[in-house]
Amino acid sequence: MSEPVPERGLVGLHAGSRMPDDADEVDELLRRVPEFAFLPELECSVFSSAAIVAVSAFIAPAQIGKLADDRYVAALRTALDAARSRAQRERNGGEEFLATTLGHFLDQMPPDRHPLIVALWCRAWARRLGQDDVPEAIAVAMDDYETTRGST
Repeated sequence: MSEPVPERGLVGLHAGSRMPDDADEVDELLRRVPEFAFLPELECSVFSSAAIVAVSAFIAPAQIGKLADDRYVAALRTALDAARSRAQRERNGGEEFLATTLGHFLDQMPPDRHPLIVALWCRAWARRLGQDDVPEAIAVAMDDYETTRGST
């Protein structure tokens, strides 16, 4: 008897998930960045409460840019490499795809536009303000951040 064929909807952030096959599946995975930001390998990349200061939403991008310096980006890249290696061992195509893609774009876009850096920033603010530090709340905070900065 042959092995069962995986379901088409098996894209996700779990062991056994596969790499995306098309643009819709890529979009589905990219919407999971808030969930991805909670991987244990990325915990050290959440900005510290001491590093962030009370700023208006209009200058938050500048502060993210300042905090996400070369040293921070190098450490984040190392964390993403560790996440990618674990995902490969676990055959977790969704996590592997996000770790690879988000790592690639570390050098391609400013930190205040990089979705993972913004998610980690939102996690830091949630902690500082005593708010829920869970993927759903971070997704809302990321949407608010993009809306406030007039994202196109």
